[in-house]
Amino acid sequence: MKKCIISDLGSIVTGKTPSTKNFSYWGEEIPFVTPKDIQISKHIFSTERFLTLSGLDAVKGCYLPSNTICVSCIGSIGYVAITTTPSVSNQQINSIIVNKNHDVDFVYYLMKSLWMYFKNYEGQSTTVSILNKSQFSNIEVLIPNDINIEKKIGIILSKLDDKIELNEKINQNLEAQAQAIFKSWFVDFEPFKNGKFVDSELGKIPEGWRVIKFSEFLCPRTEKSNSSTITEYSVTNNGICRRDEKFKKQLSGTKTSNK
Repeated sequence: MKKCIISDLGSIVTGKTPSTKNFSYWGEEIPFVTPKDIQISKHIFSTERFLTLSGLDAVKGCYLPSNTICVSCIGSIGYVAITTTPSVSNQQINSIIVNKNHDVDFVYYLMKSLWMYFKNYEGQSTTVSILNKSQFSNIEVLIPNDINIEKKIGIILSKLDDKIELNEKINQNLEAQAQAIFKSWFVDFEPFKNGKFVDSELGKIPEGWRVIKFSEFLCPRTEKSNSSTITEYSVTNNGICRRDEKFKKQLSGTKTSNK
């Protein structure tokens, strides 16, 4: 084994967000990676947002080829994933374009092994936690002396993630089927299309159906948990999400006081 720093493993690129006011920068061509996109699986198969070629040109110094390792370094620090197509990331991510002397899969698992080290950077600022490019680049790591050993380690560990990603694809397919069935029954009313429909507050609905409020069949309950290990969630306009993914402040100064 030998010591080196992360910048010895490849080129370090800090992402950048092109102007959101310029609509010509945003489209469906170049994946735009954010921390949310690298919390799902080992590989980045899709992103919420995309850039156009004009958007890519606006941040051309931040271009990431396939097999680039992305690490979140602002806010929720330490999430890691690998690009599968040419991409760009936002400024919350430092990426490693691994050089020919090292194995991509090995470097990915090496970054994953630094999870607790990365987490030590959280909470060191009164505003937003940051692990800047210089700090990230100079982190010391231990690696094998031989790239062939790196490759063997990468292959063994990748087999587990391959199975996880396969299961995730199966789950996504099943979820899509469930959503299609729900839409067919309760939005398009396809099984009832030959029956009689009546007017309602929500538009035409099958005869015999009725419109009710959530409060008629749901009973809200609030209770306090004293466990500091339970993940906090918040309700936003875009649905329910982990609080640390969207907000930098806790609900309460005392962790055990949070609901």
